[in-house]
Amino acid sequence: MIPVEAVATEQEPGSGAAARLGGLLEPIGGVLVVASAFLPWVAHGIGSSVDLHDLGDLLLGGAVSAVVPRWVGLVAYLIPIIGAALIVGSSIEGRRARRWTGALAFAALVLVTAASLLPLTRHARPWLGQLVAGVGAIMACIGGVLRRRTRSIDPVETG
Repeated sequence: MIPVEAVATEQEPGSGAAARLGGLLEPIGGVLVVASAFLPWVAHGIGSSVDLHDLGDLLLGGAVSAVVPRWVGLVAYLIPIIGAALIVGSSIEGRRARRWTGALAFAALVLVTAASLLPLTRHARPWLGQLVAGVGAIMACIGGVLRRRTRSIDPVETG
């Protein structure tokens, strides 16, 4: 048999400053995305006095189905669930975990953007919940990119 030794191609995962910064940005971004569920997302009009999870209940209940379809209420629940998954996933090491948290961060960014462009909120300026969720999703995306830039240890044959 040919002996195989582990040789780091650049740095071991989690050892660089960028990886540590990414390891901080991802969970903080996840916390901000989760926290946005308890803040109002609409500045004026229907739903302006309720936070995101109450707005989701309102939409799923069909009280405003003439203005917004019911299925949009699911987005109100999906956004904080993805934020919580970011918090948990950022504490798991490994290439697969880095890929999943990066994908979750991108999904959070897409959902927050989509939720900001809904018919319910398109005529109003972004409100506190949207801003907090947007900043959190951007932080999580940057953290995911920084964490993915670290390379894992590749086996090299010696002979």
